[in-house]
This record gives sequence, structure tokens and C-alpha cells, in this order.
Amino acid sequence: MPTLAYFLLASLENIDAITSTINTNPIFDYKKVFDFSESQSLYHLFIFFFFIVRGFDPALFQRIAMAKNTSQVAKSFFIAATVCLVIGTITCFIGVLVLSINPNLPSQDVIKYLVSDYASVGLKGIILAGVMAMVMSTVDSYINATAVIIVHDFCKPLRIKLIKNELFSARIVSYLIGFAGIVLALYGSESGLLQLFILANSFYMPIVSVPFLMSLL
Repeated sequence: MPTLAYFLLASLENIDAITSTINTNPIFDYKKVFDFSESQSLYHLFIFFFFIVRGFDPALFQRIAMAKNTSQVAKSFFIAATVCLVIGTITCFIGVLVLSINPNLPSQDVIKYLVSDYASVGLKGIILAGVMAMVMSTVDSYINATAVIIVHDFCKPLRIKLIKNELFSARIVSYLIGFAGIVLALYGSESGLLQLFILANSFYMPIVSVPFLMSLL
């Protein structure tokens, strides 16, 4: 990500293009954030509330449960938060650079534009491999956690035993979840990544996260 940001920054003739974009582009007009006469402002306010609620998803809970003590959990979250802040800042800066270079570029073509036009042959492979590694790592965690919840925490207490071997049952459930995820991704691909993300979380957060947080507080 820093290397990609460097190549984009080097392609600009001067830094004034970035300053001009931030000062003139309506996306960066902070007054519109608090202008609730526009429907989009109210929409983004609720999006903000949605993101500040801690989802406390199964994969996150697994990472907390496997820690040896609360100090290790706190240290891990502090390190992760610092790294995520740096990565998030660089990602936002790349977005500003792309907007400064090509303000008319459609949002769905940004990644394709970055990889095809500004990444060298070796960097293209690193970017694509890195993205796929992050995606597969995240998907693996969620599928594994969900399969265990269904087989061990849902079916077992209800004495639902289609197959005696729990491990084999978890594998079958993992395949079914993966297939359902592909169908969901294909179904929501036209509406955009944000809408797909909200749709996926709408199955979990109202049922688990909100009651769980209320019980703690």
C-alpha cells in the first residue's frame, strides 16, 4: 500500500492538485455532513452509527477466547488498532490521490485502474496476492467459526445429529456456508460493496451483537 501510494504521488506534477481537490471537491465539504436537509446526509449519519457499534463477530470472539489472559487481549488489540490506523490512513490517501489524478473515474473501476495503470509487473502480483490472502484469511475464519457454532452450539444442544462425526459435519456445513456466501456475493455485486457488507451484517448484528452488548452493559 505505501509503495502504491508512492507511485501515485510521483505521477502528480505538483502537490497543489491534492490541495485543490480537498478544497474544491464537494466530497470533502464538511458542511454537508451536518446538512440534514439532504437525504444522503441522514443516510451517512446512520451508516456512521452502524459502524461504531462493535459487531463482536465469531472470528473476533475466537481470538479473544484463545488468549492466555486479558492483558494479552488488550495488547493484541492495541497493536492491531495502531496497524489498522496506519493502513486506513494510507488507503484514504490513495483514494485522494486517485481522485486528484482522475476525478471522473467511476468508483467500481478504482481497483482495476490502480492495478492496470500504476502498478508494475511485480507490484501487480504482490497487490493481487496480498488482496487474495486477506480475503481468504478472513473468509476462512468466518466460515470455520460459523460451522462450529452451527454444529456444536446449535445442533448438539437440540440433539440434531445427521452425522455422528462432528468434524465431518462441520466440513459439510462449511461447504454449504461457502456456497451460500458465493450466491450472496453474486446477488449483491450489482448494489455495491457497502450495501453487500450491510446486508451480510444485518443477519448477525441485530440477533447477536446488540443483545450481547446490552447484556454486558
